[in-house]
Amino acid sequence: MDDLTFIRKPADVDRDWRRSLPFPAIEDLDGTIEAVKRRFLQEGWEGDGEIGIIWIPPFVDAGPHDTHGTYVWHVKQENNGVSWLLSPVQLGFKRMEEQNPWDERLVKKGWLPENIIHMDVVPFMQELLESKERIAKQIALLNKGDSSDTTSEIISDLLMFQQGQILSRFYNFMDYCYLRLLQQVILNNNKEGIKLQRSKVALSLATYQPQDDPELENSSTWTLTSLLTDIWNAYKLEPADKKFEMLFKSVDFSPDQAVKSEINKHIEIRNCIQHHFGILTPDALKRLGIQSIDIRTSDPTKPIKIEEWKEIVLTEVEIIALCVTLSTLSQAFEKHIDIRIPFRTYTKPKTR
Repeated sequence: MDDLTFIRKPADVDRDWRRSLPFPAIEDLDGTIEAVKRRFLQEGWEGDGEIGIIWIPPFVDAGPHDTHGTYVWHVKQENNGVSWLLSPVQLGFKRMEEQNPWDERLVKKGWLPENIIHMDVVPFMQELLESKERIAKQIALLNKGDSSDTTSEIISDLLMFQQGQILSRFYNFMDYCYLRLLQQVILNNNKEGIKLQRSKVALSLATYQPQDDPELENSSTWTLTSLLTDIWNAYKLEPADKKFEMLFKSVDFSPDQAVKSEINKHIEIRNCIQHHFGILTPDALKRLGIQSIDIRTSDPTKPIKIEEWKEIVLTEVEIIALCVTLSTLSQAFEKHIDIRIPFRTYTKPKTR
């Protein structure tokens, strides 16, 4: 701020306040100024410059009333000319918000900056770890009994169930990663140039209403949040291969080919278990571009080879390897997002 002629001395403002309404006089002017200085210093002010007061008129829409306006404390730092403002109300001016180093203040207070998908990666990694531990524990308990065919069948059913649960959690992880990208594009003006593909979306206009106006309960007014929700719901219904494409291409991420092939293998296995009674179909192999699939065993040199029309057999080693593969992919994707999208969210430090 260069033209400071409109900024008044606190003593002059206080004197005028004592002469007229609607503003009451400041009971302890010197004490108030000292409190203002302490707050400026707390936020990073270097301590030089003259404290002043700015009046913002009511038509600017800053303050609790539409007739009084509001007063803002000001000091211009002599060292580099930075103006510091201290307001009793939020000043929602776009350019001012862009210059306001709120993230630096949060860091000073111990808040942790995180990339936009970190909040989704952490629980997903924890779920994978718990799945591995649960499988090992359950199979160990089953193996304590006899080694009958019934035990083998139970273990087989257990592994098929756990494989489905793990993939379901992975789909959920992708859904929430896509949601974070949608939020950046729709709510944060897509400053990072995320390239979301167009998709067929069923817009639920009946639910589009201003969230802050309960009187318009039956309104058909659009809100960005409602639009975002409909797009997200459409994404969740996409097939797995389409989810991959829509999520990863939008931020120029290329998964490791071996990792991608391994995940695709398990997606086809899951489809065969759900829709073909666990029989490996020729169509599944065709989509994978292979003649058979290998299932890992405790001996790396002796996998179980499953050919078309044969029953799929899963092993503990194979499911553990799936967890490792998904963990590798999620970490690689987060590392890419960390660089590709500079925007940060902030997590409040946990109190003991």
